[in-house]
Amino acid sequence: DLGYTVIHDDEHVELRELYEWYEDGEISWDELNGVAGQIGFNATFKTGWEWAKVHPEVKVILTVRDSAEKYAESWLKAVTFIDIIERMPYRWMRNSNQLYESFYDEYKMETTNNQPEMYKDKETLKQVYEEYNAVVKANIPSERLLVFNVKQGWEPLCQFLEIEKADCPSDIPFPHVHDRMKLLGENFVVSLFTYIWPLVIILPFALPYYFFFHRCRSHTPKKRT
Repeated sequence: DLGYTVIHDDEHVELRELYEWYEDGEISWDELNGVAGQIGFNATFKTGWEWAKVHPEVKVILTVRDSAEKYAESWLKAVTFIDIIERMPYRWMRNSNQLYESFYDEYKMETTNNQPEMYKDKETLKQVYEEYNAVVKANIPSERLLVFNVKQGWEPLCQFLEIEKADCPSDIPFPHVHDRMKLLGENFVVSLFTYIWPLVIILPFALPYYFFFHRCRSHTPKKRT
């Protein structure tokens, strides 16, 4: 709606090879963003503030919650995702394995300041959240930084991105990609598969056996009395 094509969750999966090159040290952030720009992306999420700091042409949007407490409560509902994909059958799946390192960093390292054992500790989450926000604010000039809560809607974004008022979609409801019910529903579906996957292996053998046994019984001659 604002003229930006953003690399977010689904796009990150789509571009996972590009991110793997960066993580392996084969390309730099400049090269990664250059390639992304060539294929149509002009905004990313989770871009390091260190890179943005040395690029004065880049604008930064720091999304925040109402409080550190609210952030931690919300994140603790989402973090169960990493527990799920660490179980079978996801550990057998190629795509899951390829993305696991990225998920591990996101869910257990970045949110705890490299203390993975604390990834469900509320106080740690709150502290790291506040520290990160403070670091970004201290390193990105205020004229290039928007501290944004999604509850504020379109207007602050349009002003910050210098979008004309007539082009600002203020009459369109602000999107919420990961609302609470959607997130819980997605986690439930992903979790459900960890319980039912054995049926995928058992049923192909069990069903023929059942029908064969049932057919044999139906053709067994009855004893005369």
